[in-house]
Amino acid sequence: MLQLAAAAAAAATATAAATATAATAAETQQQQQHQQQQQQQQQQQQVLLLQQELQKTADDIVRLSGKMKPSELVEVLRLFAAIRRRDPLLLLAVSQVLLQQQPEERLQQLLPVLQQQQTEGSSSSSSNSSSSSSSSSSRRRRAFPIVLKKQIMLCLRRTYPGSSLLHWEQQQQQQQQHQQQQQHQQQQQQQQQQQQQICSSIRNSRVYMQQDVHIEATLLQQKTICCRTILLLLLLLLLLLLLILCLPLSSCSPQQQQQQHQQQQQQHQQQHHHQQHQQQQQHQRQHQQQQHQQQHQQQHQRQHQQQQHQQQHQQHQQQHQQQI
Repeated sequence: MLQLAAAAAAAATATAAATATAATAAETQQQQQHQQQQQQQQQQQQVLLLQQELQKTADDIVRLSGKMKPSELVEVLRLFAAIRRRDPLLLLAVSQVLLQQQPEERLQQLLPVLQQQQTEGSSSSSSNSSSSSSSSSSRRRRAFPIVLKKQIMLCLRRTYPGSSLLHWEQQQQQQQQHQQQQQHQQQQQQQQQQQQQICSSIRNSRVYMQQDVHIEATLLQQKTICCRTILLLLLLLLLLLLLILCLPLSSCSPQQQQQQHQQQQQQHQQQHHHQQHQQQQQHQRQHQQQQHQQQHQQQHQRQHQQQQHQQQHQQHQQQHQQQI
């Protein structure tokens, strides 16, 4: 019984440990997933903020450059310097927004906007100026985008060489690859944990089955032992009864034996007399039944004869009537 209790306790502890490990593994997976979600949300928020800042800075650059003169290009450089002091990566991003990996095409797209802003800014002052001044200013304003293009290109080349943009892109690609590798490793770890949990559950089930088989074997042994003990006790009781019955027979005297013999003979005679009396009664009953049956048959014959006589009489009357 102690072994059974110990085995049951061990099985209970094993099941509790298995459930605890499964629960902890599930909690860790949930925590990891939650952390990943939080990191992704933070990254998305950072990207949104960066995009908003980039859009603001690009709008500011376009707005300021459209209103500037060639002598006021220093403001653009100051703005770039401020962006650089604030965040170098932001400057790279602004340069990518302005250039988009193809500086000539992006600047060509920006030129009409700058020209339109220049023409809108110069329309109010053109009526008050003379024809010569207007022609010279228009030439300057037409030449302004080219100067702006040169200054921006010089600023970008001085600040960051052409290879730095590629280096930044490579860093981004490396970061993405690193994130993908981390995700792949996490997935592999999760799969390994799941496989380990499955293997541990299979092992625990095997252990439980072995324990169950051992418990059943011990129970069968105990049952067989109990049955054997019960059979032995029954045999002992039968032997005791036989001894008890044999003792009075051996202890009786000859007179008592004669008396017992006479009593047995008397009982036998009484039984024989009783049987004879019963047989006589049965014989009498059978004889009476036979007589009764004979009487009944005779009555039946008489009735039959009377019926025949009546029928003959009726026939005779009918014949007589017919003759009449």
